[in-house]
Amino acid sequence: MSVRTADVMAEPSPRWTRLVIVGVALVIAALVWITWQALRLEDRERAARRDAAFQESLRLALWRMDSALTPIIAREAARPYFEYQSFYPADRAMRSLEEPATIDDVLVPSPLLTASDPTIRVYFQREMSGTLTSPQAPQGWSQRVAEGAYVTPYVTEAARGQVVALRGMFENQRKTAAKLEQERIRDQRDAESDKQLSSTTSADEKGEQFADSVKKSDNVSDYLQRRSVASQAANVVSGGAQQAMEQGRSDAAPMNTAARTAKARGEPSTARPAAGKPEEDVKIEAAGQSDAKDKTGEAASVVPPAMPGIAPLVAAFDASSGASDAVAKVGESEMYGNGLSETPVVAPVVQIDPAVRPGEFIAKWLPGAGGESELVFTREVLVGTSRIEQGFWVNWPLLREQVMSSARELLPAASLRPVMESPDVLPAETLGRMLASVPAELIVERGALAAGPAWSPLRSALLATWLVVLAAVVGLVYVARAATQLAERRGRFVSAVTHELRTPLTTFRMYSQMLADGMVTSQDAQRDYAKTLYDESGRLARIVESVLDYARLGKGKSQQPLDVTTVGEMLAGIVPGLQGHASVAGLTLDVRGLSDATSQRALATDESRVQRILLNLVENACKYARDSADKRIEFIVEVEHRDLRVRVRDFGPGVPLSERAAIFKPFTRGEAHAHGSVPGLGLGLALCRALAEQLGGSLALTGHAGGAEFTLTLPLQA
Repeated sequence: MSVRTADVMAEPSPRWTRLVIVGVALVIAALVWITWQALRLEDRERAARRDAAFQESLRLALWRMDSALTPIIAREAARPYFEYQSFYPADRAMRSLEEPATIDDVLVPSPLLTASDPTIRVYFQREMSGTLTSPQAPQGWSQRVAEGAYVTPYVTEAARGQVVALRGMFENQRKTAAKLEQERIRDQRDAESDKQLSSTTSADEKGEQFADSVKKSDNVSDYLQRRSVASQAANVVSGGAQQAMEQGRSDAAPMNTAARTAKARGEPSTARPAAGKPEEDVKIEAAGQSDAKDKTGEAASVVPPAMPGIAPLVAAFDASSGASDAVAKVGESEMYGNGLSETPVVAPVVQIDPAVRPGEFIAKWLPGAGGESELVFTREVLVGTSRIEQGFWVNWPLLREQVMSSARELLPAASLRPVMESPDVLPAETLGRMLASVPAELIVERGALAAGPAWSPLRSALLATWLVVLAAVVGLVYVARAATQLAERRGRFVSAVTHELRTPLTTFRMYSQMLADGMVTSQDAQRDYAKTLYDESGRLARIVESVLDYARLGKGKSQQPLDVTTVGEMLAGIVPGLQGHASVAGLTLDVRGLSDATSQRALATDESRVQRILLNLVENACKYARDSADKRIEFIVEVEHRDLRVRVRDFGPGVPLSERAAIFKPFTRGEAHAHGSVPGLGLGLALCRALAEQLGGSLALTGHAGGAEFTLTLPLQA
């Protein structure tokens, strides 16, 4: 049996199909461009929002950290300058209930002597001569008094070690100052050169620079604002404390700065006496101090003016320990001043008057051991004509942790980096990340911030648009394909019908014309002509019936109801007709498997439709296996589970593998028989499969090495 598939003729695509393809391509290209632009703009907007959120978190974190530092700096700024000495004179002291003491009679320990702030390593004071002292590391008689009543020797020894380390850091700073200054000058020259070159930038570059400058100006403005707030807070506290200190001391201090300085030097004093003390006593006391100067020589000349009136306390201390010469002890102990070296030091005068002008604390970094930078706060105090530098060395790791804890929730992965350069030479971006109170830059990775949502309304809208467009494209492609297939099927139908109708119509016309003209006079010839006309009319009827059946199947019209019958009864009315068709073609129908048990099985079916299916299969076998060596057509009946299987097998050429998939398509014929070697429309197998499916069964081309084999499957009743 030869091929039953049709030659699907390659036809050129209609013009409108090509236009649809071009239109779809343009729509998709436009949608791709719109999507790309929208996503690009969204990415820019997201980047801008992320940057704004980053800057806001950065700004808020800096404010929190500066707010955490401000109380510490304000507290130290409010500290009087004389507290940077281990002991200083007390005001409003009384010798007895009736006799007030002078300002030099009573000394009290400085609060810094017993200070135990873990964030501050040591307090220090530097003289104009470079001598470094600390109220926490007293020397001489001050050390003996302090260790005897206020602190342990271990504490003073630890403070002394801190002062030694601090002295080394100041020395290292002095050595590197010149080098840093040279580098600053060189960088400034390079910056001026770059500024001259940048004057020729293009308009686009200037626009970008303007946008950057706006952002940088915001950073600088925020930094200056935070610095102003911190400075004002420190000044308010220190100014109020200084004013209260001066006002409180004015009534209790009977001697001004000049008088105390003259008294410390043994010069006559013009100050008024203390309350309740005669002027003669003051003169006698001054004369006694002058005599003490003569007796002690150079030792008395180096008594620190910062410690006037300490002699009574030291004398009492030495007297209690069995000393015989109090004046000599005073000279020996005060020779070391409040410093750590053995060089006599003339400390600034402790004074509580408008001549004392403390400056603002400034944070700076000193080169520490191991390359680590150490943070110190220093202020310049103007005492009369003398200048001293006071400050404290900060425990930077501990302070940094305390400060960072206030901003952990905003920037969990942030850190602080010391900045050695002056704020005047720093770029605006760096200034925007610097603390106002400490020269430290807040370092934070942008990735540490919480990322925004991955999905957005714009993306949802784009996705919906793409889905709609793709659905429209798929629908359009489907419609175009269906239209193309319909056009191809119409062409195949017209070609097949025209081909099939041409032969019988030609025969009808020729034979009828010959009979009408009386050209056929023999009775036998007339009978043959009449039989030929009858056969051709039957062929025309079958063609028309096949087309009508296919049209009815396409419209889905209902068929006749199914009747319950047995396999034997159904095949008894079908098999004789099949055998007759086979014998006409010179073939024999070999029926197998029709046993009594099989014949008794019942099924609900339509005998006419089953007959049409089997007749079409036998006719195809007769057409394509006519010239085969084996003239048999096997008709095998089988029952498998609850199905009846009827196999029709011939021994013709069979169906090529390349055409087996299209064999059941309407109006399809094989390449070898598409041009009339075997008559037919190409509707037979398509109609047979459709009829089998209407009966609840199936029709399939099963594998067979030689020839073709079709299997009809029908459901049986239980």
